[in-house]
Amino acid sequence: GTLYISTVKIAFCSDRPLSFKTPSGEESWSYYRVAIPFSNLKTVNPSTNKEKPAEKFIQIVTLEGHEFWFMGFVNYESAVSNLQESATRTQPDHVPPHHNQPESSTVDPTAVHV
Repeated sequence: GTLYISTVKIAFCSDRPLSFKTPSGEESWSYYRVAIPFSNLKTVNPSTNKEKPAEKFIQIVTLEGHEFWFMGFVNYESAVSNLQESATRTQPDHVPPHHNQPESSTVDPTAVHV
């Protein structure tokens, strides 16, 4: 699948559809899609399988307590860094560094440019 990171949310869509049974008992197919607004994000946790260190995961936990686990990144370190940076930038108390800006001025944390 593909994990998308914007200034507003994290989104995921599977590469292949998953099968499931409809209420009438028929088999149907649908892509697995998840969208998590950064305002609902609690933590981004990098994780490694201790028995197989090459297996690396990223756990995303929402404020509601939902957990999402992602693996198979082309560049794991970059994915972790980008997710953590994006999550930090969207927190209400975070003021991004800005050159030539007086320290006493305020910056709208929702106006983040990537």
